[in-house]
Amino acid sequence: HERRKTMNAYVVFSNKQSMEEAVNTKSLTINAKVATNGAEEKTEEEQEFRLRIDRATPTISHDKSIFVGNLPYDTEDDALRDHFSSCGDITNVRIVRDRRLNIGKGFGYVTFAKKTSVGTARLLHDTDFRGRKIRVFPSQERPKKRGGTDDQAKATENREAFERRNKRKRKLSGGNGVSDPSKPSFAGEMASAKDTRRKAQRKGKKQKHQMRKKAYLKKQRTKKKTPKKQPST
Repeated sequence: HERRKTMNAYVVFSNKQSMEEAVNTKSLTINAKVATNGAEEKTEEEQEFRLRIDRATPTISHDKSIFVGNLPYDTEDDALRDHFSSCGDITNVRIVRDRRLNIGKGFGYVTFAKKTSVGTARLLHDTDFRGRKIRVFPSQERPKKRGGTDDQAKATENREAFERRNKRKRKLSGGNGVSDPSKPSFAGEMASAKDTRRKAQRKGKKQKHQMRKKAYLKKQRTKKKTPKKQPST
């Protein structure tokens, strides 16, 4: 992206010890020429950049870190580091970036050397950073997404249940793949069929009760209309 001055790169070591030594490097800077657009022509000026060295799958010490939100999308790591430098020694700054454009997503993390620095950094909540009111909260570990062997086993179990259900349907339909609607093929249909039968039974009982009630009322009306016979003298 034209507004980005930095980029990410990966180095593969031949052994784990060399990787650990590189990660434990506290401060490493590099000088590089950066193109700048002048009034008349493009020029290059040399700038110093601080390298952020971390594992390919970084681990964050949440008890020593803060979450910073509402950042400008073109924020650089050094600018965020300078903003929180008065809170204590900073060991790592990571701005979460878009993988394709490599520009920030508007939030990042700052990790301090001491836990007490987190409380001091919280005092910078809602302060101005390059024209924006930033949000500062203690970092929290996000719950891990489900995955791995448990999900694979669940998927296998669901697939086997689906195959057994289809096999039962084919058996009930005589092998033509269409099940007999009068014969439920799995638990859900069986429960639905039971509910349908219960409703039909209740409806039948209600109709019989209404018929008996009508017959009784009709009989009572007939008795009232029939005159009583006078006793003969």
